[in-house]
Amino acid sequence: MPEVVQGVVTVVRSTPGPDLAILGWERSEENIAVTARMGKNYSRMEYKGQPMQGWPINVPRKWCPCRFWLKFGVCIHVQYLIQITGTVDSNGNDSLYDRSMRKKRGRPPKNGPALSYT
Repeated sequence: MPEVVQGVVTVVRSTPGPDLAILGWERSEENIAVTARMGKNYSRMEYKGQPMQGWPINVPRKWCPCRFWLKFGVCIHVQYLIQITGTVDSNGNDSLYDRSMRKKRGRPPKNGPALSYT
């Protein structure tokens, strides 16, 4: 679990999953899980070129120097850090919005002709 200090950068270390062979199948367990996602080469981008300490992630900007983030603009390291810290916006606050449709009160401004003749 990464420790988030009051600074800007924190470190998250990524390790590849175990490659377990499944009897009776010609694929390994890792290959099955990766096939359900994008592909083994994309999952390799998450840890290839990683420093010994881990990826230094800029917390306010939600920026990671891994190859996956540089290609797609989002990666599992940043998502993990957001989940651990519980922050959503750049100030470190949870942003909760009520997206439900509110019914307007009163008579509608453009009502039908039946109501306008009374």
